[in-house]
Amino acid sequence: MKISKQYIAGLFDGEGSVSIIKSNADCYLDKNGIKKNTIRYRLTAAICMTDNKVLDYLREKYGGTGHLRKGVNTELKFWKVGNIQAITFLKDIQKYSIIKQEQIKLAIQFREFKSTLLQGKFVDKDGNRRRYSQETYQRFNRFYSNMHIINSYKVPYLAV
Repeated sequence: MKISKQYIAGLFDGEGSVSIIKSNADCYLDKNGIKKNTIRYRLTAAICMTDNKVLDYLREKYGGTGHLRKGVNTELKFWKVGNIQAITFLKDIQKYSIIKQEQIKLAIQFREFKSTLLQGKFVDKDGNRRRYSQETYQRFNRFYSNMHIINSYKVPYLAV
């Protein structure tokens, strides 16, 4: 089965979501021996619907995971991809998306920022990952907050 990117973009506009998720990751001891948590930010794109055919296609093409959730009257099927797989998917549908353009652009900016950090800028001379600076965490948090704001917009009904 071959499904067009235009169809997938339309489906994603109606049934999909883009999120930047903030969570606590590893704990570590600071220089005074005090236990601290690190914060982790990651990107996800997901689609939820009642038919599995398209979701199976997306899982084959982009990877990701799927699961079922029982609703009151029906089963809902979910497909979700994260980070690099999510960006590959979002870049494929970006020019065809109408409703989720802002989320897709922000997601790509987030991933590009995160990629620059992973390309050695935050690695010490021995190759160990250094902790991000407070400014870096603030920038991650701005991405997170902006995505939350965009996702909270109410789409106005179009006058016909």
